[in-house]
Amino acid sequence: MPSACTGNQLLGCGSRTCALGCASTAPPHCFALAPSNGITIDLLAGATATLTDASLAFDTDTGAIAGARDPGNGVVAGIGFYIVDEMGVFVVQSAAVPASTTWVAHGANGFVLFAADTIDVAGTIDVGAVADASGPHATRGGAGSTRAPCEGQNGPYKFSLPAGAGAGGGGGATSGGNGADTAPDMAGSTSGGPGGTSCAQPSTTPLRGGNGGGAGGTENFMVLGGAGGGGGGAIALVAMTSITIDGAVAAPGAGGATIANGSGGGGGGGGGAVFLESLDVTVRGALTANGGGGGPASNASPMPASGQRGHLADAMPAAGGTNAGAGGAGTTAPTSGQTATAGGGGGGAVGTIEIRSVRSSVSAATLSPAARGSTAALQ
Repeated sequence: MPSACTGNQLLGCGSRTCALGCASTAPPHCFALAPSNGITIDLLAGATATLTDASLAFDTDTGAIAGARDPGNGVVAGIGFYIVDEMGVFVVQSAAVPASTTWVAHGANGFVLFAADTIDVAGTIDVGAVADASGPHATRGGAGSTRAPCEGQNGPYKFSLPAGAGAGGGGGATSGGNGADTAPDMAGSTSGGPGGTSCAQPSTTPLRGGNGGGAGGTENFMVLGGAGGGGGGAIALVAMTSITIDGAVAAPGAGGATIANGSGGGGGGGGGAVFLESLDVTVRGALTANGGGGGPASNASPMPASGQRGHLADAMPAAGGTNAGAGGAGTTAPTSGQTATAGGGGGGAVGTIEIRSVRSSVSAATLSPAARGSTAALQ
């Protein structure tokens, strides 16, 4: 039973050197990580599993992991699951994503992977949006409904011209790109939807995802515009010992769309939030929260068309469709759509990244946008 601290030595039955210092508060103990966002070390109880599976899909609402864990709260198959402040927290002993493997997550709650020991990512963890469906704890792409200020605004319809205006891209660290106006006719032009505003969300504390793009404008209510891209999700990797990223952890926004034979382009989704928290964090791979490209200004094809999804492992902007804006990436802001007959959608803004640690190394990393650094708390 520990009895006292002498410098960095924890004394009792034998002695132990505490790497982070010895705390004299009862009972005396070596300092350890104090996770943020309401996550506590009590959640580690009973979580004995080591996740190394080739491909996993996490449901942040039910706790199911396809191929590894049935739904349910508490510990199932050695993996804990708890909902804490709109986050689905999966608890393990350790986790390792193999190279050439992708783990994904979906659900209304943000995605947290909490390890008693280490998390190593040689492959990819992708919590991004797909088409108009958002990533974890992010907002969907517009499909005609009223939009919040952070989200890209819908492109208005136009009665007198066979075209619709472009929609705005989702906001994030910057404003989203604006949707383009329609070409003018006898009644003038119809203005495109504004990009979403620069916003407090996505955020890492609290963990919240990105903002979807707006829906493109309709042509005389007969030919619809495209849906907006969904916002990138929110992910936190929390490990009591260390985190190493040689692959990619990504929360991209999706590209805006134009439906088959469609009119105004949908706005690209904004990037989400990536949060790493551990005593030691090493990133030699990529952390990204890139915005999606806007949807094309019009689409005469019988097949739908869309802008690119935000890139997973580099800081290159996602291309928009024809006459549409590019997504935000790195330090590059999203661009606005352009006018053809209809208007192109604006690109989605970049999201946010934070690394909270005692020691970190990111000199060889790809970070899009640049990561905010903060000091981990100890307990």
